[in-house]
Amino acid sequence: LDTCPMQVSVAYKKLIARTFYNLDPLVSREIVRSLGAVAHDTKKRRKVQQEVVKRTGVSENKVERHLENYRRVRQLFDKDKESGVDAEHASVQIAQLLGEELEGEYRRLHFLVTWQFRLEPSKKRKDGQFE
Repeated sequence: LDTCPMQVSVAYKKLIARTFYNLDPLVSREIVRSLGAVAHDTKKRRKVQQEVVKRTGVSENKVERHLENYRRVRQLFDKDKESGVDAEHASVQIAQLLGEELEGEYRRLHFLVTWQFRLEPSKKRKDGQFE
């Protein structure tokens, strides 16, 4: 052999990474819907994973990969936030690894999950205050 079979071009490595980290819109929507998906607790994450599989009909392996990929990307955002570095630093790192399109998708997903938008109307308590 002229070259080692494990040597892969840079362009092909990026293609593999983009394919692996690609987000399915149905799974992404369910991750946002069930905010427990990003919990550090493995039992909760497993429960949410099973719920997402039921709702979407997507294979369990694919949902697990989505959740694990999001967890990895979230760590980059959180690491920058803790160190006081602008969030743009994490975005640049992700864009270099995955491309700008996927970076945008992960940034939107992280924004929606982090800010935990409530889609159901607020309930009014007996004392007249909103929950």
